[in-house]
Amino acid sequence: MKSYFFTTDWRYYRKYLIGGLLTLPVFGIGLPFLLYTYLQLRNATYQISAKEVIHGKLSIPYDSITRVRITEFTVLKNGNIASVIVESGARTITLKGIRDATKVQHIIETAVEAIRREASDKGSREPAANLRQAGQLEQLNDLVGLWQQGLLTDEEYQKENSKLKNY
Repeated sequence: MKSYFFTTDWRYYRKYLIGGLLTLPVFGIGLPFLLYTYLQLRNATYQISAKEVIHGKLSIPYDSITRVRITEFTVLKNGNIASVIVESGARTITLKGIRDATKVQHIIETAVEAIRREASDKGSREPAANLRQAGQLEQLNDLVGLWQQGLLTDEEYQKENSKLKNY
Protein backbone atom coordinates (compact mmCIF):
# COMPACT_ATOMS: atom_id res chain seq x y z
CA MET A 1 0.00 0.00 0.00
CA LYS A 2 1.32 3.43 -0.85
CA SER A 3 1.13 6.51 1.35
CA TYR A 4 -1.61 9.08 0.88
CA PHE A 5 -1.29 12.71 1.91
CA PHE A 6 -4.29 14.94 2.61
CA THR A 7 -4.75 18.56 3.58
CA THR A 8 -7.74 20.44 4.91
CA ASP A 9 -9.86 22.11 2.25
CA TRP A 10 -10.00 25.87 2.77
CA ARG A 11 -13.80 25.78 2.59
CA TYR A 12 -13.84 23.96 5.94
CA TYR A 13 -12.72 27.21 7.62
CA ARG A 14 -14.73 29.61 5.48
CA LYS A 15 -16.83 30.85 8.40
CA TYR A 16 -13.63 32.12 10.06
CA LEU A 17 -12.43 33.64 6.80
CA ILE A 18 -15.70 35.46 6.19
CA GLY A 19 -15.93 36.59 9.81
CA GLY A 20 -12.35 37.81 9.74
CA LEU A 21 -12.73 39.69 6.49
CA LEU A 22 -15.99 41.34 7.55
CA THR A 23 -14.69 42.46 10.96
CA LEU A 24 -11.18 43.43 9.85
CA PRO A 25 -12.09 47.08 9.14
CA VAL A 26 -13.55 47.41 12.66
CA PHE A 27 -10.35 48.12 14.62
CA GLY A 28 -8.70 44.97 13.27
CA ILE A 29 -10.98 42.63 15.23
CA GLY A 30 -10.97 40.16 12.34
CA LEU A 31 -7.20 39.68 12.47
CA PRO A 32 -7.37 36.83 15.06
CA PHE A 33 -9.90 34.99 12.88
CA LEU A 34 -7.65 35.28 9.84
CA LEU A 35 -4.58 34.24 11.84
CA TYR A 36 -6.42 31.22 13.28
CA THR A 37 -7.53 30.15 9.80
CA TYR A 38 -4.02 30.54 8.39
CA LEU A 39 -2.44 28.49 11.20
CA GLN A 40 -5.05 25.75 10.97
CA LEU A 41 -4.64 25.41 7.21
CA ARG A 42 -0.85 25.46 7.42
CA ASN A 43 -0.67 22.74 10.07
CA ALA A 44 -3.33 20.45 8.62
CA THR A 45 -1.42 17.73 6.79
CA TYR A 46 -2.50 14.14 7.23
CA GLN A 47 -0.79 10.95 6.06
CA ILE A 48 -2.19 7.49 5.62
CA SER A 49 0.81 5.18 5.31
CA ALA A 50 1.14 1.43 4.97
CA LYS A 51 1.10 0.95 8.75
CA GLU A 52 -0.62 3.92 10.40
CA VAL A 53 -2.60 7.14 10.22
CA ILE A 54 -0.41 10.17 11.00
CA HIS A 55 -1.22 13.78 11.91
CA GLY A 56 1.83 15.75 12.98
CA LYS A 57 3.54 13.82 15.77
CA LEU A 58 0.44 11.80 16.61
CA SER A 59 -0.04 8.44 14.93
CA ILE A 60 -2.37 5.49 15.31
CA PRO A 61 -1.27 2.07 14.00
CA TYR A 62 -3.90 0.18 12.03
CA ASP A 63 -3.97 -2.75 14.44
CA SER A 64 -5.14 -0.48 17.29
CA ILE A 65 -7.88 1.36 15.36
CA THR A 66 -11.28 0.60 16.85
CA ARG A 67 -13.56 2.88 14.84
CA VAL A 68 -13.54 5.13 11.77
CA ARG A 69 -16.44 7.51 11.31
CA ILE A 70 -17.39 10.60 9.34
CA THR A 71 -18.94 13.78 10.66
CA GLU A 72 -20.48 16.04 8.07
CA PHE A 73 -21.39 19.67 8.43
CA THR A 74 -24.74 20.69 6.98
CA VAL A 75 -23.25 23.66 5.14
CA LEU A 76 -20.55 21.53 3.58
CA LYS A 77 -22.58 18.45 2.59
CA ASN A 78 -23.04 19.54 -0.99
CA GLY A 79 -19.33 20.39 -1.20
CA ASN A 80 -18.50 16.78 -0.25
CA ILE A 81 -16.22 17.97 2.55
CA ALA A 82 -16.31 16.25 5.93
CA SER A 83 -14.14 15.24 8.86
CA VAL A 84 -12.92 11.67 9.30
CA ILE A 85 -12.47 10.62 12.92
CA VAL A 86 -10.07 7.72 13.57
CA GLU A 87 -10.34 6.28 17.08
CA SER A 88 -8.23 3.84 19.03
CA GLY A 89 -8.46 2.92 22.68
CA ALA A 90 -6.65 5.99 23.99
CA ARG A 91 -6.10 8.27 21.00
CA THR A 92 -8.24 10.02 18.45
CA ILE A 93 -7.15 11.72 15.25
CA THR A 94 -9.60 14.00 13.46
CA LEU A 95 -8.84 14.56 9.79
CA LYS A 96 -10.62 17.90 9.41
CA GLY A 97 -12.15 19.17 6.21
CA ILE A 98 -11.24 16.27 3.92
CA ARG A 99 -12.61 16.26 0.40
CA ASP A 100 -14.14 12.87 -0.55
CA ALA A 101 -14.15 11.72 3.06
CA THR A 102 -15.99 8.48 2.26
CA LYS A 103 -13.08 7.39 0.06
CA VAL A 104 -10.61 8.17 2.84
CA GLN A 105 -12.73 6.22 5.32
CA HIS A 106 -12.84 3.27 2.91
CA ILE A 107 -9.03 3.34 2.46
CA ILE A 108 -8.48 3.26 6.23
CA GLU A 109 -11.07 0.54 6.87
CA THR A 110 -9.65 -1.63 4.08
CA ALA A 111 -6.14 -1.30 5.51
CA VAL A 112 -7.36 -2.13 9.03
CA GLU A 113 -9.16 -5.25 7.78
CA ALA A 114 -6.06 -6.38 5.86
CA ILE A 115 -3.79 -5.91 8.88
CA ARG A 116 -6.19 -7.78 11.18
CA ARG A 117 -6.59 -10.62 8.68
CA GLU A 118 -2.81 -10.90 8.33
CA ALA A 119 -2.34 -10.83 12.11
CA SER A 120 -4.92 -13.55 12.67
CA ASP A 121 -3.27 -15.75 10.03
CA LYS A 122 0.19 -15.23 11.53
CA GLY A 123 -1.00 -15.34 15.14
CA SER A 124 -2.24 -18.88 14.88
CA ARG A 125 1.15 -20.09 13.67
CA GLU A 126 3.91 -18.37 15.71
CA PRO A 127 2.75 -16.42 18.77
CA ALA A 128 5.97 -16.73 20.80
CA ALA A 129 8.21 -15.65 17.92
CA ASN A 130 6.02 -12.60 17.26
CA LEU A 131 6.24 -11.48 20.90
CA ARG A 132 10.00 -11.92 20.97
CA GLN A 133 10.39 -10.00 17.71
CA ALA A 134 8.16 -7.17 18.99
CA GLY A 135 10.30 -6.86 22.13
CA GLN A 136 13.47 -6.75 20.05
CA LEU A 137 12.02 -4.02 17.84
CA GLU A 138 11.18 -1.87 20.85
CA GLN A 139 14.67 -2.35 22.28
CA LEU A 140 16.19 -1.53 18.90
CA ASN A 141 14.09 1.64 18.64
CA ASP A 142 15.24 2.69 22.12
CA LEU A 143 18.84 1.95 21.17
CA VAL A 144 18.62 4.01 17.99
CA GLY A 145 17.06 6.88 19.96
CA LEU A 146 19.93 6.88 22.46
CA TRP A 147 22.47 6.77 19.64
CA GLN A 148 20.81 9.66 17.77
CA GLN A 149 20.77 11.78 20.92
CA GLY A 150 24.50 11.22 21.31
CA LEU A 151 24.19 9.25 24.55
CA LEU A 152 25.86 6.21 22.95
CA THR A 153 29.03 6.15 20.88
CA ASP A 154 29.17 4.35 17.55
CA GLU A 155 31.08 1.44 19.09
CA GLU A 156 28.59 1.05 21.94
CA TYR A 157 25.72 1.19 19.47
CA GLN A 158 27.27 -1.51 17.24
CA LYS A 159 27.98 -3.71 20.28
CA GLU A 160 24.42 -3.46 21.66
CA ASN A 161 22.92 -3.86 18.19
CA SER A 162 24.84 -7.09 17.60
CA LYS A 163 23.67 -8.39 21.01
CA LEU A 164 20.05 -7.75 20.05
CA LYS A 165 20.42 -9.43 16.67
CA ASN A 166 22.09 -12.51 18.17
CA TYR A 167 19.34 -12.85 20.80
